[in-house]
Amino acid sequence: MRELLGAEAEELFAALDAPREPAVRLNPLRGDPAALAAALPWPSRAVPWCPAGRLVAAESAEVAADPLNDAGVYYLQDPAAMAVAEAVAPAPGELVVDLAAAPGGKTTHLAALAGDAGLVVSNDVDERRARALLGNVERLGVTSAVVTCARPERLTAALGGACHAVLLDAPCSGEGMFRRSPAAREAWTEAGVERHAELQRRLVAAAADLVRPGGRLVYSTCTFDPRENEAVVLWLLARRPDLELEPLDLPGAADAAPFGLPGAARLWPHRSPGDGHFVARLRRAADAA
Repeated sequence: MRELLGAEAEELFAALDAPREPAVRLNPLRGDPAALAAALPWPSRAVPWCPAGRLVAAESAEVAADPLNDAGVYYLQDPAAMAVAEAVAPAPGELVVDLAAAPGGKTTHLAALAGDAGLVVSNDVDERRARALLGNVERLGVTSAVVTCARPERLTAALGGACHAVLLDAPCSGEGMFRRSPAAREAWTEAGVERHAELQRRLVAAAADLVRPGGRLVYSTCTFDPRENEAVVLWLLARRPDLELEPLDLPGAADAAPFGLPGAARLWPHRSPGDGHFVARLRRAADAA
């Protein structure tokens, strides 16, 4: 990070040691977001890139234990992670695949943005995680999602070239988790970054095969390493001439141009709310085969 950010790296390290401010994403399937925000028992303020997001002045455990959480009025979610579904921007009637969906924050956000009026195929390869995903889909009152537990290749065989939008929030080395999880810091290794980058390339290639002509693919991670972010997207673009990067406009996000991918977005924990995320959106050519 010192090589990549220079003196600014010290601000990043300080942010990773600072307390986290919890955030919730209000669920429009449970009521008008403005009314739900007024009903929160804590002071709150807006998340810049997510109209339904609120930063709350409370402890995370208190927010998680409130009956409003059990009722699906909100989803306790890192504010940086809220940027991902906003980048997908699903519309009513669209077929959307969330390829690595557990525990369900992004799936339920996608369904809410589409007014619960599309179809979200919400997938996780781990059955235990898929069941937790299903629980969150049910808790938030989503009726437009189907939860699957399948390898990406199986979904591609069934839905290849048919999807309006595909989201791959890829498994990663989790540097964005360092602030909330000492275990994530201890588990990090240089070899793990390379291993995740290899897995991400395989998954993003499968994700691209799902996208219909004119459709979009959003790739994201909660890590900072360019090998798992910009390099993966550039690898895909070099192999898929029918895809092109579509610039993102997320208020408060930083452009990834210094890391070789102008138009992609980085959310840094020392610059904006949340623990950090990388997001890139690609569009498949409308005249693709």
